[in-house]
Amino acid sequence: MFRGLVSMMGRVQPMCMRHVGMMAGLLVITVLVMFGGFTMMVRSGLVMVGCQFVVVATFVRFRAHVALPLLR
Repeated sequence: MFRGLVSMMGRVQPMCMRHVGMMAGLLVITVLVMFGGFTMMVRSGLVMVGCQFVVVATFVRFRAHVALPLLR
């Protein structure tokens, strides 16, 4: 594993200081894309939890609807 890393580092070209700003810009774009994906995952999880609440509320309401005539 380290042998491949050492051989790759030997072929890496040095980078000028003016190109470092471009790398920072690419890093910012990457971070924004990652947070966007995380936001979408959280949103879909909240949608699933909301759907489960609807299902539970429907069952509770249905059970109350069936049980009320039996109590009279």
